[in-house]
Amino acid sequence: MAVLTAEMQELVKKSACYVATADRQGRPNLGPKGSTKVLDDQTLYFAEVTGGRTLANLRENPWAAIVALDVKNRHGYRFAGPASVIEEGELLARAKEELAPLGLTPQAVVTVRVEEIYSLDPGSAGKRLA
Repeated sequence: MAVLTAEMQELVKKSACYVATADRQGRPNLGPKGSTKVLDDQTLYFAEVTGGRTLANLRENPWAAIVALDVKNRHGYRFAGPASVIEEGELLARAKEELAPLGLTPQAVVTVRVEEIYSLDPGSAGKRLA
């Protein structure tokens, strides 16, 4: 399993993150997930508010990629690994509490156990780092 460095974790905290999934037939979906956070040095998570295509895809194909990108400085990472949909428990309760002031109620929380990390930087984009 890959390990998220402190710099990677900080980028996730301050960046707009996007989540890529694919259905059983391989049709892709990409969506912004402003709720993306670091759970620990090997796991990212996000709240699934809409319960739309991302959630449907993960039920069919539990592999996801999360991109954290600092557009201004042209620096970022793609984190990929198996995802788990969590529909009850402490993590979902925490997400509901955090998003309540925005008038949002997540249906689930998705954790992604990071197994692969790729650079998105010019000159090294696509290079596997871990």
